[in-house]
Amino acid sequence: MVHDSAEVANTGQLHETPIDEKEALELYVGRKYEDYKKKWAIGRNGKPTLISLNLGGLFGTFCWSAGRAMYVYASFFFIFILFTDLLYLTTGYPLWEDTAYAIVPLVIYGVFGNYNYHHFATQKVKKMMAEHRTREDFIKAGGFKWGRFFAFMGLLIAYFGLSNILFY
Repeated sequence: MVHDSAEVANTGQLHETPIDEKEALELYVGRKYEDYKKKWAIGRNGKPTLISLNLGGLFGTFCWSAGRAMYVYASFFFIFILFTDLLYLTTGYPLWEDTAYAIVPLVIYGVFGNYNYHHFATQKVKKMMAEHRTREDFIKAGGFKWGRFFAFMGLLIAYFGLSNILFY
């Protein structure tokens, strides 16, 4: 049974700790839990399958990561962009002109996004369970938040605008 935040709030159990990690993961992932559960179909050795299609990751790449609160993964994109800009400044090699480099993050997140999200979410849930956090904390920390998505999108647009003004 998937635990919707409204359902939990209606039962008055919002300020209690989840019963187990499974319930906590359901609360953390949010209303898309059943979809992710199918995508995470357990493979060998009790681990989820490595490769499965994630359309949000494919088209939203690192903004999708930010929307799912995976800020470390989203930060990798900034590091990649900074590296390519520094490479251009030091060597004059325009890495972005080759479209293959722009497609790599799309493919990585489109193919491995579900696996990465499972790993991230289960680690986050274990940490929060050890801290005896409430159901409300799991709901607030997880799920997909458009505000996080657009905040990261805004950072990207600001960086690209600034880098175009300064470097090109």
